[in-house]
Amino acid sequence: MVVAVVCALCMWIAVGITAPKAWKAWRDPEYAVDMELPATRYFSTPAAMRGQSRGVVLLVGTLFWIAVFLSMAAVAAAGWLGGSVGAMAVFGSMALFMLCFVLLLTVVWFNQPRFLGLPSMRTDVGTVVAWWRRKHAAKDQA
Repeated sequence: MVVAVVCALCMWIAVGITAPKAWKAWRDPEYAVDMELPATRYFSTPAAMRGQSRGVVLLVGTLFWIAVFLSMAAVAAAGWLGGSVGAMAVFGSMALFMLCFVLLLTVVWFNQPRFLGLPSMRTDVGTVVAWWRRKHAAKDQA
């Protein structure tokens, strides 16, 4: 139970750090571009860097539902919730975490659904589409 509490606290801290950055990126297109700069050493293409920035709002949602899931697991392990109520809370938060994670991947890789991406990046192609076009452009030129 102590491990679940510590993990839940760490996730709540991560949400607290990431949420203001996501809010600022949603409102300020220049900040979204500035978020890409530190990522240049981790990602090999500009499309991958833009995908990482495009999915920042869903990253906050994913971190939030992980924190809720871990909190519910700690509360259920302590016995503070009844058996079926605790199980529903744990599995419900886990399902919402998985939904947010899948949506995060679709926004980063394919930029779909577009309304979940940053407003300044809704016209971008997804990371996979950009990779596919670059790969086939190289074949066509050869």
